[in-house]
Amino acid sequence: MIVVGRVFLLDDHDSFRRSFARVLAEEPNLEVIGQAGSLAECHNGVSEVFGDVDVAVVDLLLPDGTGIELVGELREANPEVSILVLTVSRDREVHFWASKLGANEVITKESSLPQIVSTIRRLGNAEDKRETGNAGGSEEGGRESGF
Repeated sequence: MIVVGRVFLLDDHDSFRRSFARVLAEEPNLEVIGQAGSLAECHNGVSEVFGDVDVAVVDLLLPDGTGIELVGELREANPEVSILVLTVSRDREVHFWASKLGANEVITKESSLPQIVSTIRRLGNAEDKRETGNAGGSEEGGRESGF
């Protein structure tokens, strides 16, 4: 069994975020250690958990900016963090730029729950991070999937 660890969720759709947190809570070896619905919420009391996060699941479109704005802060607090962008956008250019700006992987919200959970497990696997040397991303800084 893979021990993955701690997950942070950033999504402005409260019902989706809370439901997804409940799904993850039922998964062995996964723990949601923080969640927020906006960048402001991240900065007001949630950012102290960034150093403990193994995988951050980040929405792109937020009411007060983009999830990509958080990537730099996450990487500064924890260079080993893996970042999964989970978005409604199917635009390949959006996925490309999210990867270029630091996301390890980008998938759409149309993906199945098992696929999303599997991606979180893969990105959070510490052995994979050590073997690839770049927290699970490709040489270009990330991978696209979900198409």
